[in-house]
Amino acid sequence: MNVPILDLNRVRQRIAAQLDERWRRILDQSSFVLGPEVKEFESAFASWLGVEACVGLGNGTDALILSLRALGLKPGDEVIVPAFSFFATAEVVALLGGKVVFCDVDPQTLNLSPADVEARVTARTVGIIGVHLYGRPFDVDALLDLCRRRHLWLLEDAAQAHGAEWKGKRVGGFGQLAAWSFYPTKNLGCFGDGGAVTGNDRALVQHVSSLG
Repeated sequence: MNVPILDLNRVRQRIAAQLDERWRRILDQSSFVLGPEVKEFESAFASWLGVEACVGLGNGTDALILSLRALGLKPGDEVIVPAFSFFATAEVVALLGGKVVFCDVDPQTLNLSPADVEARVTARTVGIIGVHLYGRPFDVDALLDLCRRRHLWLLEDAAQAHGAEWKGKRVGGFGQLAAWSFYPTKNLGCFGDGGAVTGNDRALVQHVSSLG
């Protein structure tokens, strides 16, 4: 028996009627880019996460790139990232001219080791990209404390963590910004590709939107 790893058609069938209605509305309005459905999604996703703002984007990589640009990453700036993650986490730093500093992960959680992160902070370090890998949040308290003490920003890579919680609060609003992916294989996927950036600083999230 051939059992597919991911049966997207089975997922679609459960909400087929709602999807058909949405498609008809989009076609009738010809709102193919940045239409009212996007605004509705941004508002609903922000509310579900319990954050102040959300901007929808083309994909998760765009979400990371635009977040880094909004945070002011400059060529030569060091950014600490986990050594174990999807390649885009490090790729975007290099793409913008930053220096990728790989950090070891905790063997139990597979997320950033706070102790190893602190050991790798230098005078050129400007921020940390923490990944909530496989839906398991990184040690939010430890990294936030480190960022406050060392004057660093924290960007959450939440591409695999839709609905994940840290001490009863959904991820996506702990760092200055959080980057999301809605690639079809994600635990909250879309038809095609999609991404978003969320945060509690409305002006900063709006800056991301203006860059996009």
